[in-house]
Amino acid sequence: MYSAKEAAEITGLSTATLRYYEKEQLLPQIARTSQKYRQYADTDIEWIRMIQCLRMANVPIRTIKKYISLLMQGGETMEEWTLFKNGGHKKE
Repeated sequence: MYSAKEAAEITGLSTATLRYYEKEQLLPQIARTSQKYRQYADTDIEWIRMIQCLRMANVPIRTIKKYISLLMQGGETMEEWTLFKNGGHKKE
Protein backbone atom coordinates (compact mmCIF):
# COMPACT_ATOMS: atom_id res chain seq x y z
CA MET A 1 0.00 0.00 0.00
CA TYR A 2 1.15 3.51 -0.80
CA SER A 3 0.33 6.85 0.75
CA ALA A 4 -1.01 9.61 -1.49
CA LYS A 5 2.46 11.18 -1.58
CA GLU A 6 4.07 7.87 -2.59
CA ALA A 7 1.42 7.24 -5.25
CA ALA A 8 2.03 10.73 -6.60
CA GLU A 9 5.77 10.09 -6.77
CA ILE A 10 5.27 6.71 -8.49
CA THR A 11 2.88 8.10 -11.11
CA GLY A 12 4.41 11.54 -11.55
CA LEU A 13 1.07 13.19 -10.76
CA SER A 14 0.26 15.60 -7.98
CA THR A 15 -1.75 14.53 -4.96
CA ALA A 16 -4.37 17.08 -6.08
CA THR A 17 -4.72 15.23 -9.40
CA LEU A 18 -5.10 11.92 -7.59
CA ARG A 19 -7.85 13.43 -5.42
CA TYR A 20 -9.51 14.84 -8.54
CA TYR A 21 -9.48 11.43 -10.25
CA GLU A 22 -11.07 9.93 -7.15
CA LYS A 23 -13.67 12.72 -6.91
CA GLU A 24 -14.58 12.22 -10.59
CA GLN A 25 -14.94 8.47 -9.94
CA LEU A 26 -12.19 7.56 -12.37
CA LEU A 27 -10.71 5.25 -9.73
CA PRO A 28 -12.25 2.42 -7.77
CA GLN A 29 -12.87 3.11 -4.08
CA ILE A 30 -9.52 4.06 -2.54
CA ALA A 31 -8.80 2.43 0.82
CA ARG A 32 -8.37 4.65 3.87
CA THR A 33 -6.43 4.26 7.08
CA SER A 34 -8.15 4.62 10.44
CA GLN A 35 -7.00 8.27 10.33
CA LYS A 36 -8.76 8.68 6.92
CA TYR A 37 -5.55 8.91 4.88
CA ARG A 38 -5.75 7.44 1.37
CA GLN A 39 -3.92 4.16 0.79
CA TYR A 40 -3.26 3.19 -2.83
CA ALA A 41 -2.79 -0.46 -3.80
CA ASP A 42 -0.84 -1.70 -6.82
CA THR A 43 -4.13 -2.13 -8.69
CA ASP A 44 -4.97 1.54 -8.01
CA ILE A 45 -1.59 2.52 -9.49
CA GLU A 46 -2.43 0.45 -12.59
CA TRP A 47 -5.77 2.29 -12.96
CA ILE A 48 -3.97 5.62 -12.61
CA ARG A 49 -1.46 4.63 -15.30
CA MET A 50 -4.29 3.63 -17.64
CA ILE A 51 -5.94 7.02 -17.07
CA GLN A 52 -2.60 8.71 -17.75
CA CYS A 53 -2.29 6.88 -21.08
CA LEU A 54 -5.79 7.92 -22.08
CA ARG A 55 -5.13 11.54 -21.07
CA MET A 56 -1.86 11.56 -23.06
CA ALA A 57 -3.96 10.47 -26.05
CA ASN A 58 -6.15 13.55 -25.43
CA VAL A 59 -9.18 11.50 -24.41
CA PRO A 60 -11.60 13.81 -22.54
CA ILE A 61 -12.29 13.11 -18.85
CA ARG A 62 -16.02 12.52 -19.55
CA THR A 63 -15.12 9.83 -22.11
CA ILE A 64 -12.65 8.20 -19.71
CA LYS A 65 -15.35 8.26 -17.03
CA LYS A 66 -17.79 6.44 -19.33
CA TYR A 67 -15.10 3.93 -20.38
CA ILE A 68 -14.21 3.18 -16.74
CA SER A 69 -17.86 2.88 -15.80
CA LEU A 70 -18.31 0.24 -18.52
CA LEU A 71 -15.15 -1.57 -17.41
CA MET A 72 -16.35 -1.74 -13.82
CA GLN A 73 -19.74 -3.12 -14.87
CA GLY A 74 -18.11 -5.95 -16.78
CA GLY A 75 -19.71 -8.12 -19.49
CA GLU A 76 -23.25 -6.96 -18.76
CA THR A 77 -22.66 -3.87 -20.88
CA MET A 78 -21.86 -5.36 -24.30
CA GLU A 79 -24.46 -3.27 -26.15
CA GLU A 80 -23.19 -0.08 -24.51
CA TRP A 81 -19.59 -1.11 -25.31
CA THR A 82 -20.53 -1.45 -28.97
CA LEU A 83 -22.11 2.00 -28.96
CA PHE A 84 -19.12 3.42 -27.10
CA LYS A 85 -16.64 1.98 -29.63
CA ASN A 86 -18.74 3.28 -32.52
CA GLY A 87 -18.93 6.80 -31.16
CA GLY A 88 -22.49 6.37 -29.90
CA HIS A 89 -23.90 5.08 -33.19
CA LYS A 90 -25.38 1.69 -33.93
CA LYS A 91 -23.86 -0.04 -36.92
CA GLU A 92 -26.38 -1.06 -39.54
